[in-house]
Amino acid sequence: MRIKKKYHLKDLQSFKKKALKWGSSQTHCCYLNGNSKIYSYESFPEILAVGCVQEFTNDEPDFTDFLNKVSKLKDWAFGFLGYNSRDVEMKSAYFLPGLFFVPSTIITFSKENIISVETNGDPEMILKEINDITPDFSKNKIKGAFIAEISRDEYIKKIRILKSHLQRGDIYQINYCIKFESEGIYYDPYLIYDVLNLASPMPFSGFFKARDYCIVCASPERFLKKLNAKIISQPMKGTSPVFADQAENIKSISDLKSSEKERAENIMIVDLVRNDLSTICQYGTVKVEKLCDVYSFQNVHQMVSTVTGKLAEDLSTAEIFAKTFPMGSMTGAPKIRAMQLIVDLEISSRGPFSGTMGFMDPKGNFDFNVLIRSMFYNSHTGKGFYSAGSGITILSDPEKEYEECMLKGETLKNIFNPDPLS
Repeated sequence: MRIKKKYHLKDLQSFKKKALKWGSSQTHCCYLNGNSKIYSYESFPEILAVGCVQEFTNDEPDFTDFLNKVSKLKDWAFGFLGYNSRDVEMKSAYFLPGLFFVPSTIITFSKENIISVETNGDPEMILKEINDITPDFSKNKIKGAFIAEISRDEYIKKIRILKSHLQRGDIYQINYCIKFESEGIYYDPYLIYDVLNLASPMPFSGFFKARDYCIVCASPERFLKKLNAKIISQPMKGTSPVFADQAENIKSISDLKSSEKERAENIMIVDLVRNDLSTICQYGTVKVEKLCDVYSFQNVHQMVSTVTGKLAEDLSTAEIFAKTFPMGSMTGAPKIRAMQLIVDLEISSRGPFSGTMGFMDPKGNFDFNVLIRSMFYNSHTGKGFYSAGSGITILSDPEKEYEECMLKGETLKNIFNPDPLS
């Protein structure tokens, strides 16, 4: 039984930095942060989960049993599912297919300088431990050189192969991704996250650590949110750059809104999501609440649609995920054929990338992002990677798709000092 207490802090930002360092020094930690972004159905709550009462890892071909064990606890649980979590034979060489943990301490932050500490221990002792921490954030300490696993020319050849499948009607859209790898990544996730979040504050950001497995995330996209009987999915397809010049920026937004290619890409995935939700929702309740909205972030503009439905009765969290995961925005349509081509043509397994990270609460609700604009690494081996992709349609220009992948990965690339590792 956790004890819960609220505290009013004079300097919330200073406390938060200390809390993140304290959390990431423990064996298990998950920090979720919506960055106070205005988002349909809200962004992530700002919450820090630390310590481990129970841990669940996915090492079975079917993740249903794994998720059932987690959700049946009716407790707080934080974790991730990798893209390949349904096929453990394709797991990343240095990352688990999926992991959730039940924390011993949960700290919730609010805008009014009020925090809530919910812990199996003594809240006062937790507060003292955190306040005794000296945070150390220094960009100069972050070094790493990431190398793409595929060249520009090889990428363009792969896209031309995919376009031949599109022309034959095998698929209507596919998300093709490039992986960028590095070695020597031994840092606490809070250190990398602090720099990344400053450069790219996103509505579904956070970091995750379980033993040696680390995720640092600046995701702009929600996968699924359950709010009582309501299910919400917000597929994101369509990207354009942000410009410092106001006139250029307005044009960038206008071009995105009017782009035939970007709208077609978004609408195709909306149709796929509607179909997925129809398998778990009551008849006639699935609807598109918002179609092709444009959200502006610090570095990119994104096209987002919102699809909702009323869940069928007595569905478990595992059943919901079984019908919807992986998300259509990271596969393509039709989903199964697109996933087969991803296996055939991407160079290596995606691992946790384009999976999902988030939380379940004691009431059975949950909120999960899409693991994009994220870095994954093993703090013991030092091996890490990030990936970036784009939606390929019949209208795609291979050169422009390559540039879109580079744009999406630019923020992660730039937070690392490119000097050789020492």
